[in-house]
Amino acid sequence: MLFQDIVDLAARPVISLLGNPATIFQAGNTGAWYDPSDLSTLFQNSNGTTAVTQAGDPVGYMADKSGNGNHAIQATAGMRPTLQGAAGGWYLQFDGVDDKLRVAFTFAQPITRVSAVMPVTGIANSARMFAGGNDEGGQFLWATGNILYISSNSLLQISGNPALDTAFVMTECHNGASSYGTINNGTKYSGDANTNAAGGISIGDYRVDFAPAKFRFYGALAIGRALTDSEIVHLRVWMAKKAGVTL
Repeated sequence: MLFQDIVDLAARPVISLLGNPATIFQAGNTGAWYDPSDLSTLFQNSNGTTAVTQAGDPVGYMADKSGNGNHAIQATAGMRPTLQGAAGGWYLQFDGVDDKLRVAFTFAQPITRVSAVMPVTGIANSARMFAGGNDEGGQFLWATGNILYISSNSLLQISGNPALDTAFVMTECHNGASSYGTINNGTKYSGDANTNAAGGISIGDYRVDFAPAKFRFYGALAIGRALTDSEIVHLRVWMAKKAGVTL
């Protein structure tokens, strides 16, 4: 390792061996962290006053655990995902019809997102599991059948795709021509995903000319910088535990 590499690593917080993602935001980095397994962060209504307590409850507000206050909200009751699962395996179920949670904030590339998701059988072509904070925003995680793409206005196919109804950990870095995506600990597929700004985060999002995704959401962390290899490894481990994925 070069001396400058050591300096760069020392200058930024990394996730401890305990794997707590909270430490990644200690330097005031922009982004958000969502964890459906922490029921204290989930509320049935969009103003965060009625707690989610059991499977089947709608989720209209998911608190951001990063400390940035980027809470994901759905004001329309019929467009809210539901909590499903049980203790040790909670997730949000997005119905593939109109469910979505959204937060808008300034979010510039490079952007790294590590998430745990499960695309469900019946997913439509061009269905988006993630998008930007508005309908036109970038940073999509896009599924067509069981083929995954990331995009910031240009598609970057992520090969070696998992089957539908199988949970996996997805790592995305949206960084222009240096973008990449990785499923679990698999091959790192690099290319140009373009440079569109996200304007925030939407989960289960869609636009009038695209379909929403039908999928399980176990958690995600997105941050406004490129992460080190060590940080990514620990985040993958954290997310894999949430979804019962063996890396």
